[in-house]
Amino acid sequence: MSVIIVLILLLSIYLFEYFSIKKLLPKEISRKFLHIIAGTVALVAINLINDYSFLIAAGLIASLSTFYAIKKNLISGIEIQHRKSWGIFYFCLSFTLLIIFWFEKNYWIINVAFALMVYADSLAAIVGTISGKKSYRLSSDPKTYLGSFVFFIVSIIILAIFAKNLSYQLFFTFDAITILLIISVAFTLTIVEAISSKGFDNFSVPIIASILIYFLFFIGSEELIIYFIIAVGLGIAISLISLKFKFLKKSGAAATFLLATFVFGFGGFKWTIPILTFFVLSSLISKIRKKNNSTAIDHFEKSSERDYLQVLANGGMIGLLVVVDQFYPNQIFFYLAVTYVAAACSDTWSTEIGTLRNFKTYNILTFKKIEQGVSGGVSLMGSIGGLLGAIVIAAVSIFWINDTNILYLIVIAALFGNFSDSIIGATIQVKYKCKVCKKITEKRRHCDSETLYNNGVKFVNNDLVNILGGISSMLFFNFIKLLF
Repeated sequence: MSVIIVLILLLSIYLFEYFSIKKLLPKEISRKFLHIIAGTVALVAINLINDYSFLIAAGLIASLSTFYAIKKNLISGIEIQHRKSWGIFYFCLSFTLLIIFWFEKNYWIINVAFALMVYADSLAAIVGTISGKKSYRLSSDPKTYLGSFVFFIVSIIILAIFAKNLSYQLFFTFDAITILLIISVAFTLTIVEAISSKGFDNFSVPIIASILIYFLFFIGSEELIIYFIIAVGLGIAISLISLKFKFLKKSGAAATFLLATFVFGFGGFKWTIPILTFFVLSSLISKIRKKNNSTAIDHFEKSSERDYLQVLANGGMIGLLVVVDQFYPNQIFFYLAVTYVAAACSDTWSTEIGTLRNFKTYNILTFKKIEQGVSGGVSLMGSIGGLLGAIVIAAVSIFWINDTNILYLIVIAALFGNFSDSIIGATIQVKYKCKVCKKITEKRRHCDSETLYNNGVKFVNNDLVNILGGISSMLFFNFIKLLF
């Protein structure tokens, strides 16, 4: 049976590949019709085949087959904008992971999560391609307002149809709370789809949908459901206010909404206060620094208005940890989250306070004087700012961390992460040289012209450096805690 499923999937791939090459259908519509057919086959298989190993085998074979086909350009006809279309691979991979995680818990979770990706996402793309003229862009791929609206409405319909099957509670009814929950989950998934690009929505939508469905419909308590609904409203408010005051770009606002929804929805004030403190105070300091010393920004890869990659680099780990804590409740995950936020705040405040004025800056490894804003640079004021940032995050966490030794360790680990960030920035972070002014910068464009590669590893940008710095702080915290 697994072989038959794979054959149908592969036949569908090459059938729509033929349609694209012959220009019988637009590429985007070919891809989405393929998703609908393949997804329907997968959904039928989930409901007809009760053998866990068969389904896993089908998913793995399909994943490996599509990965090979994409790598070898065997389905280049449905590629978009001369890039490899990895959507079909993510499609197969998400199916496999859904089976692994949820099949033995409740197969309805897989049905609904996969149906949201298959039908809501595909219909949104088809309608948007055919009649959607007004578009927007949060990441690398453009989306249409009409397409996103269709995704939202279809998601509501799918969740409403299957709500009874998802809930273990026999008294599940369509009261006001249930309706608000369905709308809140549908809206959250709409933002997930909007911010995903290069076919990644075929992975992000079903995986995130399955997590939300499991905790909110399958085992969700009334308290958790209400918290989630409030979190969606809070996320919208924070995002709109941040846009108003130009703390965030549109993509950053979308990412902040998702982060706020997950962190407050699953973690409450305990998890929210540290990261909200970091975000608000850092944004205000960044605005002050920009007014006092705008020249340092010449070296920075990005402006003070954060995009979605910056938001995820500084807060994505917190969203991941709060979900892990839902599966495996343990105070250590909260400690690690606070440590990560403290490291991010320490690093941000080091940069912002260290460039408030024209302070002397030195390379962290060679101690040679360098220009302000260059990665790997440290200054006395910047170091003081980093210490203050770590202390502030530890201080606002004191209501949930009673052990002062843990708070001290968080501050020390945050400083370790901050200096690790500087060392990585000084060594392997990619840097460019402006052809016009000859300055070393993190930007790909400077003085209205393309910059030249100077040194560092090309994929190691500032966002990745921030993530590595945060991870190093958590590793340091865990290592010291285990020792003592």
